[in-house]
Amino acid sequence: MRMMNMNAKHLGGMLLLGLLSACGGGGSGAGSPAPVTPPVQSTPISSSNFMQVAAQAYNSGDALSGQGGSGSNSGGGASMNLNSKVGDIYNAVKNGAASLPDLNNRMTDNCRDGGTIDLNIRLNASRSLAAGAQIDLTASNCIDSGVKFDGGASMSIAAGSNSFEYGLNFQNFSLSSATERFVLNGDGKFSSVGGKVVQSGSAMYIAYYKNGALVTERSLSNYSMSNGNSGYQISGVMQFKNQALGTIPVTVSTEAPFTPGPQGFPISGKMVISGSGNTKITLTPTGNQSVKVDFSDKPDGSITLTQTVTFDQLKAMQ
Repeated sequence: MRMMNMNAKHLGGMLLLGLLSACGGGGSGAGSPAPVTPPVQSTPISSSNFMQVAAQAYNSGDALSGQGGSGSNSGGGASMNLNSKVGDIYNAVKNGAASLPDLNNRMTDNCRDGGTIDLNIRLNASRSLAAGAQIDLTASNCIDSGVKFDGGASMSIAAGSNSFEYGLNFQNFSLSSATERFVLNGDGKFSSVGGKVVQSGSAMYIAYYKNGALVTERSLSNYSMSNGNSGYQISGVMQFKNQALGTIPVTVSTEAPFTPGPQGFPISGKMVISGSGNTKITLTPTGNQSVKVDFSDKPDGSITLTQTVTFDQLKAMQ
């Protein structure tokens, strides 16, 4: 058997796992909404829902990076950390690049438990997986260990030496298990330089369903998230939608980076979530694994309500 064929299944599996991690999972299949669809009617932030809105904004970083799961951040289940997987993806394809016969290599392989995955690996002019190379995949009823993948995803390499930079694009990419379904549409750019990871993009749509019911939809535009020694930041225009909240558009900015303490929870920083009218939510870590959430709906910005909860409690409120 040619080495190209031997590598195909391994490369396909690594790509699926890593590409999914960009947002915690895939989605519901054909007919998915386009990214950042303006709402027909939006729900204002109020004293009755501001904690849920705060949780949605705070959890958006986890939804983008695919960290954690089980409902505490991106909506639950089947998520993996992008930053821990992307190196595996890159190295898996890079190590097999020398054996690929052409600059443009197409291959189809059977998935472990049924279905197929098509791969198109385009090396750069130097026949390597470095700046200028691209990987495209299309999964069709691809089943692996009880998880089914469908749809397309692309990874374009911009740099790959001491720093690493690549772009991702999801085309109606879906992931489903017996009880959960995810959907992704949109683009992202990812870079890692000197221990700082930055994710950004023009539009990304992320949805999570459980037992057939919609749990949360997120649409992000002009978004950016960074995480490194100086702390965590996220910004962008976001729209959250679920049965409890309805549809709420907000603008999120991290005015001071969330700096983690010894136990991993932020101990300093400031996140501001601005809604329609005069509504504003401010998240300020208190330094004891907790966060103070201030809500204002007054023209002068004075505080209407304040709640202090642990970060774990906040994350579960979405």
